[in-house]
Amino acid sequence: HVSMWDAPAEFNRAVLSFLDEVDATPFVAAAPSFSWGISGWTLVSTAGIAHRQSGRRRDIVLVHGLGMSSAYFVNLAHELFARGWNPIAPDLPGFGESNNGPAVGPAEHATILASWADALGIRDAVWLGHSIGCNAVAHLAALRPDLVRAPVMAGPVWTRRHWSRVFFMLSLDALREPVSLYRHVLRAYWRTGVARWWLTWRRYIPDVAAPPPPALHLAGTRDPIPDREVLRVVEVPGAHACVFSHAGAVAGEIGRELQPRT
Repeated sequence: HVSMWDAPAEFNRAVLSFLDEVDATPFVAAAPSFSWGISGWTLVSTAGIAHRQSGRRRDIVLVHGLGMSSAYFVNLAHELFARGWNPIAPDLPGFGESNNGPAVGPAEHATILASWADALGIRDAVWLGHSIGCNAVAHLAALRPDLVRAPVMAGPVWTRRHWSRVFFMLSLDALREPVSLYRHVLRAYWRTGVARWWLTWRRYIPDVAAPPPPALHLAGTRDPIPDREVLRVVEVPGAHACVFSHAGAVAGEIGRELQPRT
């Protein structure tokens, strides 16, 4: 059993022969694989922001909607990764796996995202917002154009109608989403809590009535929330959570307009 002691010369010859064989074998790097678990935490001000990512370039950033976390972007991230993108998605303070933080509006969220991007060295990336995440991305693009190469808005909520319409349409949309989405919704909403959900929405309401910015606006054909009288949207299959239910179509539309960095 202890051959390196009983017969050291023979043992060393066998080991060295094996190492020579390994050295002579051409190295073939394994293709990068997709993953979407929590990849790290970044301290921004007094909050620790968790993020998920796949790949190293961080060339497209995904910003979640109200009450959600980066977890439900798993399907979209996978589709983007298969097309050559390296997606990364933060959990805003008070949501998902990030530390708690006060309920704030889109301008404050944009400032937080800018500090987070600076800490991770993200520059010249495509930023995709979903639902009210679109508003945060719009403010970020105006605040720091060096960070945002192009904004993509999925399921945008800008409207000239009363903000209460969004609640009604959100209830209608709930009946149009796949059941598999709700394992993400229930967990994320439980963590967020009613108070933070409502107070965050209150701080976003004034921005919902603002004119929508120039961007690639995407919406599911069955999404009742976007105001198509205000927004010119490119339609994809699905409802409000098309980024989850029809991620391939969303990634395909992004690929028609934009290309990942090489």
